[in-house]
Parts: sequence; C-alpha cells; structure tokens
Amino acid sequence: MDKQIYKFTSVFTEIGHNVHRIKTECMAEFGLKSSHLFCLYYLYNNSPLCTTELLKLCCEDKGSLSRTIKYLKENGYIVSRNSLTNIYRVPLTLTEKGMNTGEKITKKISALFPLANSGISNEEKESMYKTLEKISTNLNKINVPHSAF
Repeated sequence: MDKQIYKFTSVFTEIGHNVHRIKTECMAEFGLKSSHLFCLYYLYNNSPLCTTELLKLCCEDKGSLSRTIKYLKENGYIVSRNSLTNIYRVPLTLTEKGMNTGEKITKKISALFPLANSGISNEEKESMYKTLEKISTNLNKINVPHSAF
C-alpha cells in the first residue's frame, strides 16, 4: 500500500510541476503568468464566456480566477459588459490583443499536446482518462474529519 500511495502522489505531483513549468514557459513570451493561459485559451475557443463558466473549465478557485480576469481586463486582453447584477454571469470577450494572444496560445497547446501523448495508444488514453475521472470523482466525495488525525 505504501508503494501505491507514493507512486500515486509522486506521479501526480511531478505531472503538476511539469504542467506548471510548461505553462510558465509558454506564457513568458507574452509577459503573462501561467494562471492566465487557460483563461485566454478557453475564451479564444469558446467566447463569450462568463466567470462561472470559466471557473468550471479552468478548474480554478474564485479568488484566483477573479485576479486573473482583473489583470487581463486591466491589461487590455478581455472586456466585459458592466453589470450591477451578478458579476459571475457577465459575458467576457477577448479584445483584438486577447484574440491574437489566444490564437498563439492555442497553436502552442496544439503543438505540445501530441508530444505529451507520444507513445500512448488511443485505447490507453481512453482507459487512462476514464480511470482518472473515476479517481477524481472518488476524491471529491472524501471528507476527512479534523478529529481523524
């Protein structure tokens, strides 16, 4: 069991570090942070989107995504229609600067994804993603009481 836990956590930690490194390297060209990558990517490929939709797609917490959106607005990448109602429902769209950056990001991701998947058959990928989805679902159901430790 200890070996399984170690392998499970170390592989996911290593993948996480590598994804963050690659995102950081991709965004350096634009003077942006790794946290901005998927916001621009999803808006480029699905615009307009509201913050609630981006939260689901980017798998970010509200605070982090709010800071990203604020930064991208202030720096001319995205715009939104002002609204005094629910700010999480206001459609966000890319500016011309955001569209240009989103296009370049999408091209980079399209070039890198096959490299990450090299040597893996379609059957293996399908099985892996099904398994990962099941693990994610199971982990989301776990509530560890503080008194357990």
